Amino acid sequence: MSLNPEHHRSPTTFAKTFHSATQSANFLHRAFPPVTPHRSYRNQNENCCQLRNGLRTLLSAVTEKTGKPYDTAKLYVGTVHSLCQRLILDRRVSANRSRSKAPILLDELAQYLFLRRRRNWDAILQAAGFASSVDVLAIFDDHGTSRHKAITHLLSFFNRLSEEMIDPAAARKRTRDSSLRALLDGYETYRTLLRGNGIVSYTDLSLLQTVALEHLQRNKESGRVFRHVIVDEYQDTNPVQERIFLQLASGHKNLCVVGDDDQALYRFRGATVENFVEFPDRCQKHLATSPRRIVLGTNYRSREDIVGFYNRFIIHSPCNWLKGSKGAYRVMDKKITPHRKEKAVAVVASSPGAPEDVAEEIANLVRQLIDAKKVEDPNQIAFLFPSLKSPHVARIRDALANVNLEVYAPRAGQFLNVPESQAVFGLLFQALGSFTHVHTDFQKWLTIVEAQGAALMSHDAFLHRFIKQKQAETKQVTADYEILANVLNTRGWDTKDEYDPDSRAIGDIKRGTPIGNGLAWTLPRRVHLTTIYEIELHDRRWLGDKLVDRVAIRGRRAVGQGFQFELRGSPSSQSNIAVGICILGILAIIGALMATVVRRERTTLPIQEIQLS
Repeated sequence: MSLNPEHHRSPTTFAKTFHSATQSANFLHRAFPPVTPHRSYRNQNENCCQLRNGLRTLLSAVTEKTGKPYDTAKLYVGTVHSLCQRLILDRRVSANRSRSKAPILLDELAQYLFLRRRRNWDAILQAAGFASSVDVLAIFDDHGTSRHKAITHLLSFFNRLSEEMIDPAAARKRTRDSSLRALLDGYETYRTLLRGNGIVSYTDLSLLQTVALEHLQRNKESGRVFRHVIVDEYQDTNPVQERIFLQLASGHKNLCVVGDDDQALYRFRGATVENFVEFPDRCQKHLATSPRRIVLGTNYRSREDIVGFYNRFIIHSPCNWLKGSKGAYRVMDKKITPHRKEKAVAVVASSPGAPEDVAEEIANLVRQLIDAKKVEDPNQIAFLFPSLKSPHVARIRDALANVNLEVYAPRAGQFLNVPESQAVFGLLFQALGSFTHVHTDFQKWLTIVEAQGAALMSHDAFLHRFIKQKQAETKQVTADYEILANVLNTRGWDTKDEYDPDSRAIGDIKRGTPIGNGLAWTLPRRVHLTTIYEIELHDRRWLGDKLVDRVAIRGRRAVGQGFQFELRGSPSSQSNIAVGICILGILAIIGALMATVVRRERTTLPIQEIQLS
């Protein structure tokens, strides 16, 4: 809700508040007649998809009336983070118009897991000089030994540094505080770990903006890609975001910002209201132009009593918005006037009482508003709470349910308790198999979701068949993995080793080396085979009453010539399961690269000798 949104525009840009797709379409049509949407960059922190879809629909209607076509395919609409991801891959803003390789973006959970990884966690602790999580918690005035809490504290601190574009090396020189220096050392190591080995790099949501800014700065023409840059909720931007917008607008110098300094709420995320309040000065400094200010001082949403209360509250004596001789923290010369002048009730208070009774009274009022058609849709009624973890949330939900009103608020509870999450996890456990857990509460949750998955399968024949197919696939994959794991364990191979198909050397071959069952190589003396690098099954057939394994063993000697050998044997009935041409028996000694398990109902032969073919 905007009580006093103001807009600043550069000389060739018109600005108008728009909080709906209709206003956005009208704005584009009336304000920018010579500008097509695909040359505009717009940032709005909410409802990006809704805005884009609304623009498509309404601009189609505008085209029908005016005959002027609009192409929204290349229109940049999104949050700052989504737009930064897109900018990094956009050839138009890249140096030499080449597509760069974007780092892997870590969301909040992935960032937490990245820091929790033992190797990374130990590296950060060592760089900061911390012995354990206890030392980290002590710096943040916390107690205990929880690594989870220590990681949470560090992530909050690291993200704040990233949002403020703090260079850890430079900041370290400006402080003598040992604790702060330790944290800065840890932050520098964290950034080094994100950069990786040069092949794969990572970034988090906070550093992503810095990556995008550096990407733009490498191309001097990046400021001429967009003719118009429009930023909503500008009072909630941070320093790096401001620099991104100024860089994008540096060519055409058309930058329109919309905001309300009295609604600046995101300082804890690094946002600074000065970006909006001091926009005219910064526009002059960075773009060498003075913006035009358009004040929207009429409030169309609230009645006169509410607007009057706001005007009195924001300037009451305990609030000092001045920054000494350097300006103020808000736009001081503004005043809001209400559009609605009628005298009517603006605020309704519930009767004092127990929380359950108050919740019931509110639920009944909502029911009356809906039944009396005071609202067109129940979605027009919203409940605001200090926190969705508040016990009042559950009370209101239960009270509304008693008057046949369902509430959809997935963020009001834990993710694992959301019905959609339980359904998905229940089906996953049905497909992949269940497990038990030592924690009682979590085990109860596992039981609930597994039962929910089974119930969904019982009501949907197609879903039941699909899950059964996945169960069979899982069983087969598990069996294959066990075979592979057994081979790896037997051969002593490490799964972390890189596989190089062009370099399969498995050691020197020496005369007299045993081959399974105690047998030995039998090679003519004139053959000097130094290295075997591949064993390959050629053929397997019965010759009379004998099963002959034919194998190509390719090797090389000093002159690089190749050899082919044939394995021969005689009948034996020791086993009905033959290891493909007894390769495993060979590999156990000479260290080869492959093994094939072959099941035969017929008798197979142990290897007796190798002869030159």
